[in-house]
Amino acid sequence: MMQMMERWGHPDCAQSEECTGNPHLRLICLLSGGDEGKIYCEACWRRLTEQNPDLVGFLRDGETSEDRQAAAGVDKNRGSVNPLQDQEVQQLRLENIKLKQENQSLRMQLQALPPAVLETAAWIRDELPRLLRACVYVSDGFLVDIPILALRQTHGHVNASLAFGDDHGNSQESIFKLVEQLFRGRVTPGEMEPLQVKLPKDAADDLGIRSRNNRRLLAFRALQSWTLDECIKVPCIARSHSAYLRDAKFKRWFDKGDDGLSGWSISSREGIAQHRGRPMFNTAVATEIGLRRLVEREKAHADADWQKIEPAERLLRDIKRRPASKDNDEETLTFGSRSEHAESSQPAAKAVATKLTKPRHGKQVKASEPEAQNPWSWAAQDPDPWSWAAQDPDPWSWAAQDTWDDYLYDSGRGLSDSFRAASGF
Repeated sequence: MMQMMERWGHPDCAQSEECTGNPHLRLICLLSGGDEGKIYCEACWRRLTEQNPDLVGFLRDGETSEDRQAAAGVDKNRGSVNPLQDQEVQQLRLENIKLKQENQSLRMQLQALPPAVLETAAWIRDELPRLLRACVYVSDGFLVDIPILALRQTHGHVNASLAFGDDHGNSQESIFKLVEQLFRGRVTPGEMEPLQVKLPKDAADDLGIRSRNNRRLLAFRALQSWTLDECIKVPCIARSHSAYLRDAKFKRWFDKGDDGLSGWSISSREGIAQHRGRPMFNTAVATEIGLRRLVEREKAHADADWQKIEPAERLLRDIKRRPASKDNDEETLTFGSRSEHAESSQPAAKAVATKLTKPRHGKQVKASEPEAQNPWSWAAQDPDPWSWAAQDPDPWSWAAQDTWDDYLYDSGRGLSDSFRAASGF
């Protein structure tokens, strides 16, 4: 391989003692072969290649013999150096050789990419410019199918519970539920509500096509990740950049949820994955929450069935949570010991004396005599049935730690009051 050096003059030539070349000729460095590293002036290089044509073979692999001869300045018709060959043309040929090698390297890299990525890249190259030209005069959003891998996130983080928000049609549902439905084919992207997206100003815009619906896009990306042999497109309501600027209401809404990042990645906030306000991967806590909410809903009825409520409350008082195993963050349920149960029953005496209860929604009411005399009555055991912590000294008890919902509210990861009221939880 040879390379034209940006230096001039023959004193640096390896043939300097015999060199009769013009001191203003360019120098050529031989970068491979037995004479690797030697520098020749152009005149000496031509003389050497005439004497030893094999030197032309020291050029890079993959070049044609014509390329090699042209790079060495050899006239293939005459078999000798053409002293009148244009040096600029020679340089262009060398650059062409370099481009061919780069293209070959790119082809090898493309062979390692899955079809979904290649098809998306082709869509961005061919279809996106046409789409941008076609929508210039469209004043509102329009329906179009866009490859999942061409869409960018507008949020830098997804919420800690990895669930949809209260203002969504699937309020508080886990993103994992949608991922599973897509994976099993129970739901297809075409059956879902279209994503709201903003098209870039032009095809070269670094921010790309941005989706305001980040959690659905996250589920779609999961779908595409296990279907890499095809490019999946999803329905979108797209707005051009000019339509985005004209619609002030849409622009405010979109900008409020756009962090302005590249959008290729999205991170998670520290927290616990939830579905409908219950932890997904802690069945012990989820069971307690479900049972407690069942009791609360039944108590709220005017004709509450206390024969069902009281056993459920006893069960809630008796069960404890403990780690499923050592060094395991999951928990399991167990019954407390007899001594723990005896200690937890001590507040019952005060309850018998006061004979008062505090229902969920309001005023205090006097307990009936049969209930007060019944040692297992909810009224007899606890003057305030909602003060679960008073009944259970076990520090691992869900009651002693405060209810799971209160923890979720305190940490900003729980159900909203409006959702609790609407859902009946």
